[in-house]
Amino acid sequence: MLYMAVTADKYELPCFVADSGRELSKIVGIHEPYFWDLLHKSKPYKKLGMLFLKIEE
Repeated sequence: MLYMAVTADKYELPCFVADSGRELSKIVGIHEPYFWDLLHKSKPYKKLGMLFLKIEE
């Protein structure tokens, strides 16, 4: 399973990819519980203009 940060617009261009949610939250620089909250609610992180996705391989 991969976790991905994409742009929060209609194109959803990839910004970062990580093997775990913990790793991606560290790359982006947000607290892990906040990352999981945004991921599960499918809400963008407006400060950076990113949306987080979980990709199943």
